Amino acid sequence: MKKLISVLILAAFLAAVFSVFAAADETGETTVEMIAVEVTAPVGGAAPDHSAKVKSVAYYVYGEAESDGFEGGVLWEEESVDDISPSLTLFEEGREYSVCVLIKLSEGYNVGIADGGAPDVKATINGNDAIVWWHDDIVDSDIIALKYTFTAAKRPDKPIADVVVSVTPPSANEKPAYEAETESENYAVYDVVWHDVTKSERLDENDTFIGGHEYTVYVTVIADDGYVFAVDENGTPVFMPLLNGVLASARRYGMESDGKKIVVCYDFPAIPEASTNEVTTAEQTTAETTIEPTVKPTEEITQPSTYEATTGAVISTSEATTGPTAASVSENTAPISTTPTTVQTSTAAAEPTGSIIVDLSSKDGCGSTIGAGASIAAALALLITAAAVRKKKD
Repeated sequence: MKKLISVLILAAFLAAVFSVFAAADETGETTVEMIAVEVTAPVGGAAPDHSAKVKSVAYYVYGEAESDGFEGGVLWEEESVDDISPSLTLFEEGREYSVCVLIKLSEGYNVGIADGGAPDVKATINGNDAIVWWHDDIVDSDIIALKYTFTAAKRPDKPIADVVVSVTPPSANEKPAYEAETESENYAVYDVVWHDVTKSERLDENDTFIGGHEYTVYVTVIADDGYVFAVDENGTPVFMPLLNGVLASARRYGMESDGKKIVVCYDFPAIPEASTNEVTTAEQTTAETTIEPTVKPTEEITQPSTYEATTGAVISTSEATTGPTAASVSENTAPISTTPTTVQTSTAAAEPTGSIIVDLSSKDGCGSTIGAGASIAAALALLITAAAVRKKKD
């Protein structure tokens, strides 16, 4: 059984050999029936590769011919209407280029001669049928020329899987920046869009960031010629980009799935509220017009017959007392009537008016409010002060 298997293997080997070589002729040389050569096919933007490979010992690439544009036994030429171009540096996509490879038979091998003296041998270049002739038309020469014409293919794009961009982060009361930066030479920024997540609105150039709101930025980038972003079969990026040095997400651009344009997306956390340390006009007015003496309901005090009470901002107290420390005066004033009025100094209370009283001592600036109890206390302090003035006049 083992002997039979060995015989079959030997038979297969011999069949493969004789598919290329014929039996030895009368001179004792072996006739070559097939010549196969491999070259680097032309690609747009690439330089010609003057190298060729064979896998047989019956022949080899004849690299000694350095004239007529041959280099290493290989000559690349651009086919044109007029003639062959004398020089070629880079291939152009879509154009036709022919390659000529010189082959020399090894010692002990030959090829058949067809009618007219041409070599009677089949030849391929990269698996494609090639034209065969004797080099320099010397019939008795053993150097054979093979030729095949390619169409330069599009150069494959190099994948990009390292995208880094930076933008100016959102800041309260600042306008959004519609420019992004990158140091890459393989892609460029195309567009920047800001979205207010809190309000579910897209920002434009006239908007400003609002403190306490969350924002999302979308940066569209386009790959340069010869490059493509690493994406799956659906065009979805398969990498994580960096935005301002932080991992972001990448999305494909619209319906495009070729990987030439993607969107880098990042969700910024809620930005801090804007703060200010400036002294407000209301604070200055209160400080300048505060009444120094403490008013007591049982004592006579000297005051003008008419007292102008504030209707604006007031410094608040936690509870109503019979001796308010001060009453603030604002820019809007109105004279209080001098008609005698009876005031209860121990339990008197005023109904809240519902207006917002600004807490000037708050660190959050104007806009914060105090409670209803403090509002009542502040109003009561004004009434007590006004009563003391009327009592003095009477």
